[in-house]
Amino acid sequence: MRMWLHSHHMPSMISVTPKKGFTVDLIDMIDSKNFLNTMLSEDAKKKIITATAYFTHLIGIAAVLYMEPNYWKQPYHTSALSGEAWVQELIRGHPDRIFNELGMRLHVFLAFVSHLQLVCGIQTSKNGVTVEEQAAIFLYACVTGLSVRHLGERFQRSNETISKCVLLFFRLLITHIVILQ
Repeated sequence: MRMWLHSHHMPSMISVTPKKGFTVDLIDMIDSKNFLNTMLSEDAKKKIITATAYFTHLIGIAAVLYMEPNYWKQPYHTSALSGEAWVQELIRGHPDRIFNELGMRLHVFLAFVSHLQLVCGIQTSKNGVTVEEQAAIFLYACVTGLSVRHLGERFQRSNETISKCVLLFFRLLITHIVILQ
């Protein structure tokens, strides 16, 4: 008689053969507290213990791999060119670059930033995001249609900072549209 040991819902890869000359009802075998001692040969017991140890080891490895990103913190935004540096490069660089990236000519962008500061009262954020960078984040999002994650990579800022900046500008836009009507 050959049996397959079942571990929860999945069959094990170990086949077990009872000791020779040993017969027992299935009900008695399930109810027996000494099933392993009375029914299985020493070889079968070793196979079960080895399989259990292997399975436990795999669970341990899976747990370590799952928790590893939380244990070994590593900065994500590590580009040499920060968002502020990129915006300053656009402002000081070729006039067509700022138009291609932000959809505005330089003089329009600078007037837009001044309007945001003087009329709307926008200032550098608590995280150190300047008004120029905040405007550039919003405009770059509008021009490219990139996701928050991609904008965060471009500007070397967290997803939360990018979301707050874009949301701020949408609120300003809606407020100004309502005022104009």
